[in-house]
Amino acid sequence: MLAERGYTLAASTIDTSDYLFDRAYGRSLAAGDGALQRRIEDAYIAHSPAQIAYYADLNRRVVGRDVPAIMLLHVNRLNAATMDRLLAVFQEMEYRFVALAEAQADPAYATPPAFSTAYGPMWGYRWARERGIRVDGRQEPVPPAWIGPYADSGAMD
Repeated sequence: MLAERGYTLAASTIDTSDYLFDRAYGRSLAAGDGALQRRIEDAYIAHSPAQIAYYADLNRRVVGRDVPAIMLLHVNRLNAATMDRLLAVFQEMEYRFVALAEAQADPAYATPPAFSTAYGPMWGYRWARERGIRVDGRQEPVPPAWIGPYADSGAMD
């Protein structure tokens, strides 16, 4: 059905857990807590460079070279509020922006991985598994400890 409507599989090689930050952000919006909204935005932007660097290194180790990065971004209120800052992070890290088709034209994306892994759908983990390369996904940077509990229950640690 998706192919009939012109949709194709989009690879993703960077995940910043934006969905988790956005759940916390939604709670702060509902509470009308502007200070907490800014704290969540700042935490998300601070977390993103570590994730970007982690996945670039993972892909380099697994594929043996730099691979065009494709970031998984959900359409949500947090990304809408922080997109300019998030794009600035990429620019500061000397990334350039290209169309998805151009990025996916890289030979690394020629064949979609056959499966996902316990550490998620990011292609670096999938490529590693297919190549028999051991990767410790526990080394991936995690969001600040207070984000998850607040996102899930509104509790602040």
